[in-house]
Amino acid sequence: VNEKTGKPCDNPVDLVMKTGTIISLANNTILIARDGTRISIADSGAPIRDTASSIKGVVLVFRDVTEKQRTEQELLKTQKLESVGILAGGIAHDFNNILAAILGNIDLAIHRLGENERVVPLLVDAEKASLRAKGLTQQLLTFAKGGSPVRRTVSIEGIIRDSALFILRGSGISCETDFQEDLWLVDIDPGQMSQVIQNIILNAREAMPGGGNVRISCRNSSEPASEKAAGGDSVEITITDNGPGLDPAVIEKLFDPYFTTKNKGTGLGLSICHSIITKHGGTLTASSPPGSGAVFTILLPASRSHEIVPEREEALPDSAGPGARILVMDDEEIVSKVAREMLQQLGHEVVLVKEGQEAIDCYRKAMEEGKRFDLVIMDLTIPGGMGGKEAVGHIRALDRNALVLVASGYSNDPVMASYQDYGFCGAIVKPFMLRELAVSVQVALNLQKQ
Repeated sequence: VNEKTGKPCDNPVDLVMKTGTIISLANNTILIARDGTRISIADSGAPIRDTASSIKGVVLVFRDVTEKQRTEQELLKTQKLESVGILAGGIAHDFNNILAAILGNIDLAIHRLGENERVVPLLVDAEKASLRAKGLTQQLLTFAKGGSPVRRTVSIEGIIRDSALFILRGSGISCETDFQEDLWLVDIDPGQMSQVIQNIILNAREAMPGGGNVRISCRNSSEPASEKAAGGDSVEITITDNGPGLDPAVIEKLFDPYFTTKNKGTGLGLSICHSIITKHGGTLTASSPPGSGAVFTILLPASRSHEIVPEREEALPDSAGPGARILVMDDEEIVSKVAREMLQQLGHEVVLVKEGQEAIDCYRKAMEEGKRFDLVIMDLTIPGGMGGKEAVGHIRALDRNALVLVASGYSNDPVMASYQDYGFCGAIVKPFMLRELAVSVQVALNLQKQ
């Protein structure tokens, strides 16, 4: 039958007998087995002739191309996600710069007005809305191509339990878990992986408004390499619900950007999940066996380490300390201005520059005049100019004791995760609040005292 129309195809034997030539069936042809299994096929037919060239029979050749088509569809889906991801990353970065000015100015206004002013509650509401927008840009950055996970070696069990409990609390949906006792550790970004689990379970919750059951199982898996996967040791996570299930047509588009079956929704949730798992070197698939609900299966490469890496914690500064002389580099005027206002609010002296070479020249001149900067805050990337990633090396060459703090709207950039490897003393994600900036600056200045 034709896969798209569901109508029976012309009998290939009749076509060969009628035309007397070699024929091939059209694309989208499938065979349906007695048990209902659907097999995509590519086939051809040719006449069998006797010595007098009369047709005595027909030979048909059928090739199962189900896996080939599935691989091609996955490749197309990945390319589509990458294209939209590049766009999403650029939008999120630019939006974060705008938010830095909005959120920073609102935060400054609240601090300067005091709690008794009538306008403050309005500013607080605006601040809350801006923070929600900040959360949306973080989702876009996670989805974007190039957003690298900040990995730690952890046990996935606790993350799954906490995520499921958070989403299902008060829903009337029960949750069963089945974890293998000696479950292998994984190298993951706990925040991103929690987002994946929460998104999948949230979909299950919304599919069962009248209540139901979610079952989560985890086991160790060792598979040989194949065309579908690289093979090796992995941790398999299976999340199953007893909802209405998924139509085959829905499963095909489930991880496509902006595809949704909900009246309200962005259609980004499962696309982001797919992107996160891919960046962790894993796979995410969905299925819906006849008569059952949706089944999501995650495969994550097992860690080679056998020790859990604890999350790094930075202590809060003891005090603000005396004012420091700080050089700020950012090409966005609205961002650099609000950063200057914040730092001056904290009692520091601030000099602004727009790109890396200007920052290097300014730092060199300050050293020659005996007015050395106590701290430099640099934007990671400068379109059309030298960004902080390159400029920090030149400044450290001028002054090996220079303290340079990196700031960026790309929170998932590898430099932000491993800033010390690139010569920075700390990192701060834009948009930031006054307190976040105060803590980051003081932690950096404390390094100078040490």
